[in-house]
Amino acid sequence: MNNRQELLALRREVLVARSSLQRLKIGRDVDALRESLNWPRALRAAASTPQGRSLLFGVLLLAAGSGRLARMVRMAAGVLAVAKLGAMLLHAAKAPAAVAQDARSEPTSAASSHSSVATS
Repeated sequence: MNNRQELLALRREVLVARSSLQRLKIGRDVDALRESLNWPRALRAAASTPQGRSLLFGVLLLAAGSGRLARMVRMAAGVLAVAKLGAMLLHAAKAPAAVAQDARSEPTSAASSHSSVATS
């Protein structure tokens, strides 16, 4: 029975030592990641994606709370929404005109292809 208790004690020591080693490795890796992370570049990269912009805007709203800054952020969000809507409507208004122009130009190109086939 004494051998069994000694074996369990040795296993426990090995597990504790292994756990300490793993904690040290994780701490080293976290420090290396912290040093390699360039916050301004990471924020620019996050802001360049639609999901990142949405996330940053949500964080800004949470940080703003209900004070004066929150009112300004809400007003800016409204202006931004109106601007996006206007850009979308402008793009939609231009798109049918481009489609109509393409439709008008197709019959002439089709007619010229028929005439070239007929002459050959």
